[in-house]
Amino acid sequence: MDSNTNTVKKILKGNTLGKFIKANLDLDEYSPDDIETLAFKISLSGCKIINTEYNQLKLNEYKKAIERATKYLKEFNFETSIPLISINFKLDKNIDRLLNKIKFLYKSELNFDILNIIFGAQSDNFIEEFLNEISKIDNSLIYTININRNKLSNSSILKNINTFYERISKNLIIEIDYISRISCEEDLNSDLQILSTADIIYKDLIREKNIYKKIPIVLPISKSSSIFKLAGQCDVKYDGISLKDFTFSSSDMKINKESISYNLLNKFSNDLKENINMFLRIN
Repeated sequence: MDSNTNTVKKILKGNTLGKFIKANLDLDEYSPDDIETLAFKISLSGCKIINTEYNQLKLNEYKKAIERATKYLKEFNFETSIPLISINFKLDKNIDRLLNKIKFLYKSELNFDILNIIFGAQSDNFIEEFLNEISKIDNSLIYTININRNKLSNSSILKNINTFYERISKNLIIEIDYISRISCEEDLNSDLQILSTADIIYKDLIREKNIYKKIPIVLPISKSSSIFKLAGQCDVKYDGISLKDFTFSSSDMKINKESISYNLLNKFSNDLKENINMFLRIN
């Protein structure tokens, strides 16, 4: 894996409303045949990152399907890119168990590209201890650090980003996530908290220090949020969008390789991108 954050920024160059798209999937919901269709669809959608839980068998099937879909699309000279595969790594309260798990992932066949570390509700002290331990392990992954303001202050968030970048990896993506969503009022509050956090990261870290300018910032978009509109109104800087509630159906686009053509591929691609754009515009 290239250790240069310029590579990450280049791969994740915005292509949908000026932003790159991260889709969240549960591969356990799909059969092997459906994964084939899913891979074909995602290859046409313009998504740059596919995020899921770690399931080695399903990940192998998905990665092989993506490679087959990409090879097939190239036969029609249809421009496409292979999405990066991201897997979730949720922090629990046991440092030793987390370290054993992360060492296992490092030594595996690495059929994924990005480790999505979810800080969740862990305290600043726990996160600091965890980061200190994984800084001792050599690896070449791209990382997403998934943060929220549940138990972290602004200064803690900035400190953790700095620690990760300086001591663990410069192949880094920052994703700001929800704490919880219960009512419409709390949804708005959550949106404002997320945008405030993104703005602080940009103004107090990325804008002030040139070395951090290649780190992409990702915001979450759900069906009930207004983040996309609010970010534009508040001029909050960010690079990517994580689709929280968007579903790629495997039933409405079956691939018939005997009748497929460039024009049909183009129609599939345009329809998929328009569905994503519509999802973004109504939020």
